[in-house]
Formats: sequence, structure tokens, C-alpha cells
Amino acid sequence: MKVFRPLAVFLFYLALSMAFTAPISLRPSELAVNDGDPLHISWILAWDAHQIVRNPLHLFDSNSFYPYPASLAFSEHLLGPALLAAPFFYATGNALFAQNVAVLLTLSLSAFFMFLLIREVFATELGALVAGVVYAFHAYNLHEVARLQLLSVQWWPLAALFLHRTFLAGLPGARGGSGNALLAALFFALQGLSCTYYLLYFALLLLLWIPGYALTTDHGMRRVATLIAPFAAAGALFVLIGFPYLRMVRDFGFGRELAQGADLAEYFRPPEGSLYGSFVTFDHPPGVVPQFLGFVALALALWGLVRRPRTGDPRTRVVFFWLSMATAFVGGALSLGPTLRAFGLELGPGPYAWLYEGLPIFRVLRNAERLSVLVHFGLAVAAGVGAGALPALSNARWLRILLLVALPFEHFAGGQPFTRVPTGELAPDVYRWLDKRGGVGAVVELPLYPREKLRLHSLYMFYSTYHWKPIVFGRTSFYPPLTGYLGWEMRNFPDADSLALLEGLGVELLVVHPNLWRPGEREARLARLQSFADRLELEGRFGPTRDVSQARYGLGDERVYRLRHSGEIPSTSELCAPTDEIAPEGFRLRGDSKSPVEWVVDRNPETKWRTDGQLPGLKLEIDLGREETLAAVGLDLGYPHDQFPRDLTLKVRTEGGNGFERVEPRHDRATKWELVRALVEEPSSASVTLRFPQTKARHLRFWIREGKEWDYSLPDWSLPELHLYRACAASH
Repeated sequence: MKVFRPLAVFLFYLALSMAFTAPISLRPSELAVNDGDPLHISWILAWDAHQIVRNPLHLFDSNSFYPYPASLAFSEHLLGPALLAAPFFYATGNALFAQNVAVLLTLSLSAFFMFLLIREVFATELGALVAGVVYAFHAYNLHEVARLQLLSVQWWPLAALFLHRTFLAGLPGARGGSGNALLAALFFALQGLSCTYYLLYFALLLLLWIPGYALTTDHGMRRVATLIAPFAAAGALFVLIGFPYLRMVRDFGFGRELAQGADLAEYFRPPEGSLYGSFVTFDHPPGVVPQFLGFVALALALWGLVRRPRTGDPRTRVVFFWLSMATAFVGGALSLGPTLRAFGLELGPGPYAWLYEGLPIFRVLRNAERLSVLVHFGLAVAAGVGAGALPALSNARWLRILLLVALPFEHFAGGQPFTRVPTGELAPDVYRWLDKRGGVGAVVELPLYPREKLRLHSLYMFYSTYHWKPIVFGRTSFYPPLTGYLGWEMRNFPDADSLALLEGLGVELLVVHPNLWRPGEREARLARLQSFADRLELEGRFGPTRDVSQARYGLGDERVYRLRHSGEIPSTSELCAPTDEIAPEGFRLRGDSKSPVEWVVDRNPETKWRTDGQLPGLKLEIDLGREETLAAVGLDLGYPHDQFPRDLTLKVRTEGGNGFERVEPRHDRATKWELVRALVEEPSSASVTLRFPQTKARHLRFWIREGKEWDYSLPDWSLPELHLYRACAASH
């Protein structure tokens, strides 16, 4: 069979990548899979490219989520993918184009590097070509095109290749020398810099692969010694990069709840709309992320297991094969999550729960399903071996073509969804104006997109790539403590309170998008802007909407105001300090929630009483067991900090009283600023504090949004701890 030339192989994979991502790949400068993750990722890649050549020591001090430092650490840094995207961002200034090109290169290189790995280890070019297709073009990757970091598995095949060469060193026909260990560590580092999930996954694999080689190859322990220094250097790099993330976890309490993994059946469930999707079905509902392995790929992999390397083959080839199979098995078992499920049936606890409990770093990961990337690695190896062991494929060109078409096609369920983003000449003029204006003052864009369209906050970040000024709002993986509360307080903008809070934070410029207000309220809001002429100086006004893509996002007709400093920054000095806390012993509690209501007074901030949403009428009731004097209530906040109570009402009833009477707590700029400052400076001690004239009470009732309209977009109300105080001492 004719030898495949590497360039031709790469171009084949690139063509598959373009088909896989169409129509985005055909118009990469303006199309995105959606207007959430791709725009957020575009901003990350652009920030990396922008900052790495200007001030790399302050890489994490990004322009997002002012006034927090090291704000890049609210999401992934994506330094690995940024290496691919940076040249295209430098050349065009279009962050979306750079991101889309990086997606194409990531898919192509994932397949190509797997091709190189299998070609060298098993000396089969057809098998290597098949392995590349199986590794990169499947349902999971098709689903995750919007999240570049989850596609980024291209560096592990190279790390595995040079790790394999390291243990071959000194054997007849072995390639390379002492540099293999250095290259293995380099490509492992690149893999870890591409996705935090995969850093942890492939670091776990090293604990399997290095001992596996060391114990089964000649002079294995001697080869291990050559790996220590380069991998220690890679580890030091990750420790250095990890410091901002560790500080965020420590200071803000970031973490994820233990989520279910994939059902075993998902590996055999074709995606809806695919070739087999209409007649291969299961009784239980599908998972969130498709995990289909492909029937053709599975058949090849089974044949690969039958024709696996034998005793007569080079020992390192045998070791590599079984390490790859162990990788697939470990990844598959862990991907099933804390509870093993198969075809809708629970089988018992799974090993992922041990990782979650034993390794704290796993508590900041979203789910276990992404461990399926390890399954795809092992599947690709076995399928490559199987394809290389089929004589019919070597002898029939049409069969080879049919196979290479069938492997990706059985995952295909139609083209990628897409949205058109105003870029280039259609990007709103206000952002280029901000760039030319100069200065480094913080910018806030108002009104905010509503909470049900929270993904659109990524637009604030995306368009900041035109000017790089600090911005207050955005979209991220872990939201900073202030974002939810400040966004809530901006709902009545323009008003005196919102302007006072922005001035207190040091915001300089307000970009107002009038088209985001409903037609019925737009004129009234603009008139209110005019009424604050003493506080807001109009610096720029821009033309109307020019394109349907702008209209979709409420862009056009922007106004830019400079916020004059009035000296009216709220002061908290006049607020009294709650004292003489009432011990919770003897309290009887009842709440509209499935979580134990006793958690609000167990003095363990890790346990949180939580409602399901914030629908009008949800309540928390407390019987103190005796009549007490009350002067203040403290409602602690914790991550996620946006789960604070909206439109909270407190009512009390005395012992023997006939009904509840409403308490009117102080709710002015000083109390708002107190919470804003706490969320910025000391989020671990932040709380909603209700202060009111001393009153007698035995029964307390907290109502959420009493008499308000239903809003299903609001988050839950979570309450780590509740504190009741008899007095509130004046500050001195």
C-alpha cells in the first residue's frame, strides 16, 4: 500500500475538521456555535495573546471583572490553545476568527498526532490513519465544538510517543536519546496548559504509565530517573500557574457539587439525528453530553483486542497496548461518576466518589463525564491495531475509503448550530472609540442583559478585545462574589443608588445601550439619564443599528457617559454593629425546601439550606421557643454568592400575638455599600444584614418576593448560617 505522506494526512484531517464544524469553518470570522462559550473563550485567547507580549508576569490580572485582581483565574487560562490562536489574532485583531481557527487546528492536530503515535508504535500506516479519525472525530467532540478546551487532547499522543521512546532508549532500532524524556514532559505540559480537567486526568495516567513501563521493560528504573527532572520542571510550572486558582478557592470558597456521571448506555447510544439515531434507542432519557463510541470503531477495536500484540512482538509494543487498554478502562469507570449506572439501573458506588473525597482539587470540576476522553484514547489505539490487522483493507482501496467515511459519519447529526456575531466592520463603533479615547478607567455596560440571557454577558468580554479597558461584568466559570449582587442593584439604572455604587467602585465610563430597554420604557429611562446631567457627562453618541446581527443583541445607538465624582460615595460609619447574638438552642424551624432547615443554625458554613429558585411566597419560619428582643438579623452568604434573597420581607409575631407584623429594616445606600465592599474585600464574611428598631418577637417569617411576579430565571436562595441579635451598637 502506498505510504501516506504526513502533509497529505494532516490535510485530510483538516478537511474532516472543516466538515465536522461547518458552517462555522466556512465563515470563521463572524460565525460562532453559540453566543456564550465561544465568545468567552475568544476573549481568553485574545487576552493571553495581548498580555503575554506586554506584561507576562501579570498575565492573570486581566481586564475582566473589575475591581478584582487576578481575574483570569475565574476561568481557565487556556495558554495551550492560545499558542495556536495568537498568530491569527495578531494578524486580524478578530478574536472570534482566532478561536475558530484554533478549533480547526486542535481537531486536526489531535488526529494527526495520534496518527504519528500509532504509526511508530505499531508500524501500520492505515491503522494509524484510522486511529486518528477515531480519536478526534466522534460525538463527544462534535458536541463540544463550542468549548475549545474540551477538544484540546492533541498533546497527549505526543507525550505518550516520547514517553514510549524514553523506555526504548538503548534498544536496537530505538529513535532519539536523552531528549525523549524532555519532550515527553514538554508535551505533557502543553496538554496541561490546554485544559485543567485534562491536566488532572493525564497526570493520573502518568501514575499508571510510568510504573507500567518501569516494571516491564529492560532498565526501566534507570529510564524513570531521566524523567524526574523534566517532569519536576513541568510540575513546578503548574504549581506557579496554580497559585491564583488556589487563592480564589481559598478566598471565595469556589467548588462544585458532586454530579452524576454518564450512564454506561451512553457509550452505545447514537446521537439524535445521526445515522442510527432513529432505530437504536433506549428506554431511559439520554445524558447531557453524547458519549457514543461508534459501532464501526467498536468493531475495529474488538478485532484489535483479538489481534493484539503477542509475546513475539517487541515488549514495549505489548506494554503500550495494554497501558492504552488500562487507560480506557480507568477512564470509563471514572466517567460513570459517583454512582455506577447502566441502562438506567443503579449498580452501586463508583470510584469517582473516592477521587472527589480524597483529592480536594476534584471538587472544583464540574462533572465526571469528561473522563471519557481516556476511553477515546484507548479506543483509538485498539481500532488502529484492528484496522492494521485486516488484510482486506490493505488490498481494496474502496474499502479503505468506505471505512474512513463511515467512522466519522456515524457520529454526524447535521451541521453545527450557529449564530452570527457582529465583527469587523459590523462591530459597534463605540468599542473602537473607547480604544482611541485612551485612559485606563473602568467601563460598565448598561442595562445588563437579563438573567435568562446570562450567556450574553460574554459579549462584554468579547468586545473589550477592541479596547482592553477594565470591565465590570462578563461571563465565566466561577463568578466573583460581587457580580450577582451588583447586577441586581443595576436593575433600576439610572438611579441615585446605582450611580453611587458605581462611583464607589471607581467606575469611570458608562456605555449605555438604549435598545436593550423595552420600547415602552426606553424613553422614560433616557429621560432619567438626562435628569442626572450633573453626574453623567455625555462623551459620545453613536449611530443606529446597521445589521440584523446587531439588532439581535440590542446594539446600536450607544451613548457613553463619564461618571463625575460627586464625593457622595456611601459611608458605612453610621451603621450600627449587631451585638449580643441569640444562641440558637431551642429554635424550631420550618422552610420551603427539601434541604434540612436545621442547617441554617448548625454553625457549619459548609452546609446550606437552599430553596428551589426564588418564587414568590417561599418562606423560612423560626420559632425561638421564647420571646426575645430583636434588633438585627444576619444572613450569611457563601459560594455561589449570587444566591442571596431577592425582595426579602421579614415579619414577626410576639408570644400570644394574633398575627405577623412586618418589620421595616434599613435599606439605603449605606447598607448596599456595606455589602458591596464586603463582597470585594472580605467575601468570606459577607452577609445580608437587616437592621431595625428593637422589637419583641417569638416567631419570625422570612418571605421571598412577596407579591412580586414569578421569575424562573432567579437562582436559588442558599443560606449557610442565620444570626439573630438583641442589640445593634452605634459605631464610633
